Amino acid sequence: MRRCLLPGRVILDVGTGTGEALKHSNHIAKIGIDTDPAAALHVQADARALPFRDNCADTVLLLDVLEHLTDPTPALREAYRTLRTRHTRSLFAGHLLVTVPHGITNWITHRLIARKREHKSFHTARGWARKLKAAGFHLLTRRPVRYFPLPACHFLHATKGDLWTT
Repeated sequence: MRRCLLPGRVILDVGTGTGEALKHSNHIAKIGIDTDPAAALHVQADARALPFRDNCADTVLLLDVLEHLTDPTPALREAYRTLRTRHTRSLFAGHLLVTVPHGITNWITHRLIARKREHKSFHTARGWARKLKAAGFHLLTRRPVRYFPLPACHFLHATKGDLWTT
């Protein structure tokens, strides 16, 4: 993921938690957002209603966030709204980076074994890709991250704006 954190001006890390991802970014403005006031580095807000103007960010991170939402669509729409269109500023604008648990592994480990209920959305990699496309994004990468013997999560890289449009 580190090589996908291209240089830019503004990065929004939605659901920042400890802010670990921002430490690896070389963006000028790094904004950590979380609903938990103890975790929010800069702004306490909900992923479904971000307090930022349209087209303000070069990169938006949604790392291990979407599976905690019953309906992730509003959060994806907010990410789309806040992102700059890729071809209007530079090659470094308009990137969405997402990690989500693998659907089957997530369901087995959280629902059956641990009996936890904090994960509310269970989708396959194709299902998550369809959700990104439905929100207007162009999917560039969809790749599983494996921990033997099961796939643990999926990494998705999408853009706002067509990659080849100038």
